[in-house]
Amino acid sequence: MHLRIAAALFLFVCASCPTAWANTITVDAGNSGSVVGKCTLQDAVTAANTNAAVNGCVAGAAGLDTIVFAPGITSIGLASAMTSANPACTFGLAVTEDLTIDGGAVAGSGVPKVTIERSFAPGTANFGVIGASLYNCGTSPTTKLNLTLSGVEILNGNNAGSNGGGVAADILTVHDGVITGNLAANGGGIYAFSSLTMTSSKVSNNSVSGSGGGIAGDVPMTISGSTINANNGVSIYGPSSTIAIDNSTISGNAGGGIDTGFIAAYFVTITANTGPGIYLEVATVNNSVAEFDDSVIVGNGSPPTVNDLQTSASRPITGTFNYIGSLSTVALNDLDVGVRIASCASLNLGLLANNGGGTQTHALLAGSCLIDAGGTVSPGGLSFTNDQRGNSFPRFVNTHADIGAFEYQGGATPLPSTTALVSSLNPAGSGQSVTFTATVTGSGATPTGSVTFKDAGVTFGSGSLNASGQATFATSSLTAGNHAITAVYAGDTAYAGSTSNTVNQDITTTLLSSTTTLTDGPAATTFGQSITFTATVTSGGVPSGSVDFKDGGVTFANALLNAASQATFTTSTLAVGTHAITAVYAGNSAYAGSTSNALSVTVAPQVIVPGPAPVAAPALSAWALSLLVLGLALIAWAARNRAGQIRND
Repeated sequence: MHLRIAAALFLFVCASCPTAWANTITVDAGNSGSVVGKCTLQDAVTAANTNAAVNGCVAGAAGLDTIVFAPGITSIGLASAMTSANPACTFGLAVTEDLTIDGGAVAGSGVPKVTIERSFAPGTANFGVIGASLYNCGTSPTTKLNLTLSGVEILNGNNAGSNGGGVAADILTVHDGVITGNLAANGGGIYAFSSLTMTSSKVSNNSVSGSGGGIAGDVPMTISGSTINANNGVSIYGPSSTIAIDNSTISGNAGGGIDTGFIAAYFVTITANTGPGIYLEVATVNNSVAEFDDSVIVGNGSPPTVNDLQTSASRPITGTFNYIGSLSTVALNDLDVGVRIASCASLNLGLLANNGGGTQTHALLAGSCLIDAGGTVSPGGLSFTNDQRGNSFPRFVNTHADIGAFEYQGGATPLPSTTALVSSLNPAGSGQSVTFTATVTGSGATPTGSVTFKDAGVTFGSGSLNASGQATFATSSLTAGNHAITAVYAGDTAYAGSTSNTVNQDITTTLLSSTTTLTDGPAATTFGQSITFTATVTSGGVPSGSVDFKDGGVTFANALLNAASQATFTTSTLAVGTHAITAVYAGNSAYAGSTSNALSVTVAPQVIVPGPAPVAAPALSAWALSLLVLGLALIAWAARNRAGQIRND
């Protein structure tokens, strides 16, 4: 039993698939809901469902339609669900006819180009992101829907009362996709009702209250070149399913790796899961003859209670060249000869990291016993030319393949690196500067090289690592809405590249609140003395703009905020009396204005100190006054007499 059998099962399931007569509908608006004259994603789905034009969306056709995206449409936040009458059928995109949603990613890259998410805005109702199954609505239809997702990321779905937080579909195909951060009762990321085919994709950080943190469904599953990690709940849950998986990594899931009735695993790495790496259920599927080839299953659970490989009942386990760390007693007894390599002195399995390609892997470090420990030909009668990372990473570097999803390429394997990304301001106002800081760490010396900053996979900036392993990039050009920002470290001679966590940067057109505080010198002063007023404006960031200083509501000064969001004004002309001084911040494109507290300032009049009194002249006695008058009279007589003599002469 191998991948060919899984493919045959899929073809049987799809035997009644409708003929793919199709229309292509182009989404040219990133809005939720409808926009007159434009084609939003929800309107495009409606046009495909109804085969009728909706606003700016062309009509779909009977059968399979394809939705594509105009340039610049990279992130769509859904504020409400398309269907809400039945809670089990509540999805942001409710698909009722065969549909392909194509984000335009390079095939095999593992890098999506368009993010579709349930909005992160507070108060958004709970719903799954995409539903394409009438079964999920409690009906028993005769037609099974085909849904293909190519090059899209599905994010933030919340379907806690039902199945499929990210996607719930009948016949589901996922290429170059990311299903992350979703929640459901079962199938946190994906719930498949009829079949699942997934290539070059990632399912991570999804959660469930029931079963299947990453993927759930008792259906045939074919998974290739993919990573399923960090889900809260068994990563793949299908106790009666048949799973064919190759060149893939199952890592760090809470609850376990894979719970299934049958599995054929080729070149698979299953490690660091808290439950069993593989749990084989009761023999109900194809006699449950499990097959493992060239795979490593190690470091899962807590032996001897929980082992890397466990079975619920005895059944044959076949294959060759596997390293399986611990097995339950029944599983150990079920192993055919040669399924398990004898020993491994030095595993040297690196941490989960971006070691090339679009999905994360556990690198084999130099000296690992898994290097060249596999077979000389591809298992299962198939042909594997590359490891999980795809092109440029050959599967058979030497005569023997390596064990697991990663093929050691020779030389010194770069050490894994980890990149962490933070935003300086989130949310931020439209036009406001936001600085993104990426910190790259490794197990040895500080990594060197460069980091590119991406918005939904599209590069918008770059920076070089400094001596602390940090690179920054500041931008004020992000448009209003939510942006899925990541930082991608390119690697250097010592370290492999790595991709950061996703920062969901919110750029809002709603003005951010501000607070203005006013301080001054003494509360009392004297007319003519200088007094300085300082206004400080605070918020989540660094507000800019100007402040009016007011006296009893009348502006008497204006000053610009400095880099510390402070404005000062000094005056010595306040009139005598009591003044109620306030500072009023005018606001800007990002921040709302605000008025400060009122300061009471009392200005007293100047105190004038009198100089020495003038000295009065002494008073004349009556006798002296009489002599003075007589003297003046004699002088006047003499003057007249002299004047007469002059005229006579």
